[in-house]
Amino acid sequence: MNTRRAETILIWTIKAGAYIMPFFLLVVAGNLFFPFITLKNFLFRITVEIMGAAWVGLLILDFSDHSGSARGGKKYWPKWNVLSIIFFTFVSLLFISALLGANFDNSFWSNFERMEGVYMHLHLLLLFFILAGVFRSRKDWVILFGVSIAASVFLAFYGLLEFKGLVKTYSDGSRIISTLGNPLYVAAYLSFHIFLTIYLWFNTKTPVIKWIFGGVFVFETIIFFLTGSRGAFLGIIAGFGLVLLLSAINIKDLKYRVALSGGLVFVAMIPFLLIGARNLSFVRNNNVLTRFAGISLADNTVQARFTIWKMALTSFKERPVFGWGPGNFIIPYAKNYDIKMFGNEPWFDRTHNMPLEWLTSGGLTVFLAYLGIFLCVLLAIIRATKQNRFTRRDAFIFIGMFAAYLTQMLFVFDILATYMVFIFLLGFFYAVSSSDDDL
Repeated sequence: MNTRRAETILIWTIKAGAYIMPFFLLVVAGNLFFPFITLKNFLFRITVEIMGAAWVGLLILDFSDHSGSARGGKKYWPKWNVLSIIFFTFVSLLFISALLGANFDNSFWSNFERMEGVYMHLHLLLLFFILAGVFRSRKDWVILFGVSIAASVFLAFYGLLEFKGLVKTYSDGSRIISTLGNPLYVAAYLSFHIFLTIYLWFNTKTPVIKWIFGGVFVFETIIFFLTGSRGAFLGIIAGFGLVLLLSAINIKDLKYRVALSGGLVFVAMIPFLLIGARNLSFVRNNNVLTRFAGISLADNTVQARFTIWKMALTSFKERPVFGWGPGNFIIPYAKNYDIKMFGNEPWFDRTHNMPLEWLTSGGLTVFLAYLGIFLCVLLAIIRATKQNRFTRRDAFIFIGMFAAYLTQMLFVFDILATYMVFIFLLGFFYAVSSSDDDL
């Protein structure tokens, strides 16, 4: 087999792995522990490892073809930039935190319920470098995002069947859990794709494709709201609000500025309008609207979150530099248990707040690296805009996407579904901000 053919096979092995990966989220293994978690993660890790082996093969082929030259072995190795450096630093600090933490085995391997740990983040880091090294054209990324959106449509459609009582699920039917097992996860996952469909809609010239993306946007927005996730609801309000605000500031035409400002005011008022209408019959008779209208600081769930967050801050003060180790929150939770939690869930192994999660489990070092990732994403978006690889509208859409994501993550934690899309996006931002290829 000649080198060119081998290279083509390895590239398509990697691309096939990336394209099939989003569909793993549709798998539910009822015969395994934690049916919504385990098999998805097994398939993901195996696929990343196969892609990694193919990537190493590409590096070896390229090095052997150009040994002795300056570019030998570098064709498929992404250049270091601030985004790749900070992400590598984040995972490295996670490993150090695990070594110095309260339970290394749990921090590194995690458990069947979460299947995260440093081991998962090493796979995410590897996936990032593979995508950054191999996906070289905008077409590659558009196809990947299109495939991810297609998988999200199947997931959303299954959720609709569940909501209508047409399929047997583990849910009582009042809120959609689909194949992810939790309405919060479904909402966070769909939130990414709602913004992605908007981005692709604006960047597609074919009318039929525009109609498809428009239909997906409407459908997934409906399913998003049927999850009844209040944190995600506030996140999507924050995300769209920020898009409208940035657009209104940027646009010069007075008519459009007034229209965008009016849209911003309307979006910002939605939660308050629902809260004000909570006693009306059409709200009280709708489970989803009742949840959204019931947003209150006095809510038992909200109060429980506040108590957990207070315990998390106390735990951080006890180990401020490298924390308790990833996934070990259950240890300081038990140590600093607050009696106010009596009557709520019996135990929490997560803070249900990702910034606090990293602050507690990884200390100030991991927390700052975590924030650094988002700062680097913002810088990558700005740079891509200056290089005319993004329009300002594109930039606003992605900034709104991450505003929605970060707002949601104040009330929940990441899972494979959100991590996967997040890595796709990190790879894309790396490519558009640093690549010299056709992007």
